[in-house]
Amino acid sequence: MSIFERIDGLLKIIDVPFYSKMPTFGEHERPDLYVVYSLYDNAKERNDGRLTAVEYTVTVNVIGVSESEVDELKKKIITLFEENDLYYTGCTYNADNDFPQTVRRIFDFKTINGGNLL
Repeated sequence: MSIFERIDGLLKIIDVPFYSKMPTFGEHERPDLYVVYSLYDNAKERNDGRLTAVEYTVTVNVIGVSESEVDELKKKIITLFEENDLYYTGCTYNADNDFPQTVRRIFDFKTINGGNLL
């Protein structure tokens, strides 16, 4: 299972729209609450000059109009990811010009994958 399949499978559990890249919504089409995630990786372990483990950083954005709903979803995602070996590393609390009249929480998780490296 790829890291993308793993993250998609977990996010499907919470039953909120989610995207692996920032979507473009038409007028009045933006959901009141949704998730956008991205990830990057770093070499974690090498054995005899070969890559044997990769550390992934998954960045999750929870975006919504209600601060309490955004924070509640953030807690659910942290619990779900932690139960599935993706470890919470921190959060940025944002309300910015890119998303007027919305609340945004940007938080990271780390996990190490030694088998399927992509």
